[in-house]
Amino acid sequence: MTAQSTVPIQGRWSCNRRDFGTVLWVSFLGACFGSLIIFGLLDPEAMTGAWTEKWDMGREWGYTLGFGFLWMVSFVASVLTIYMVRTGPCSSYAAGLDLQRPVAEKKPASQDVPGLKDGKVVGHDKT
Repeated sequence: MTAQSTVPIQGRWSCNRRDFGTVLWVSFLGACFGSLIIFGLLDPEAMTGAWTEKWDMGREWGYTLGFGFLWMVSFVASVLTIYMVRTGPCSSYAAGLDLQRPVAEKKPASQDVPGLKDGKVVGHDKT
């Protein structure tokens, strides 16, 4: 008989490390896509004169700062998504498994709606 090893498998990431890696990768891809769209339409050097008078940042800094801003926005959105997924209801609740209770016997409509008797409104005079 061989003794079972209690050494964890090397190379496996914990949930937190995997979530962090996923957030970084997804936010990077989101920033890449956003940069492609924004800088395909706008030239950072042309926008420099409109926003800053004393500081000439040039095209490279415009691309760098724009990408960094988009990466931060995407990072925050990804972190919030992971947080909501991890703190949401359990999978059985989300799948609707706890909703499979016996259905109560249906009551007639006159018992469910106040002021309705035999399908007609009662208590209101037609004048």
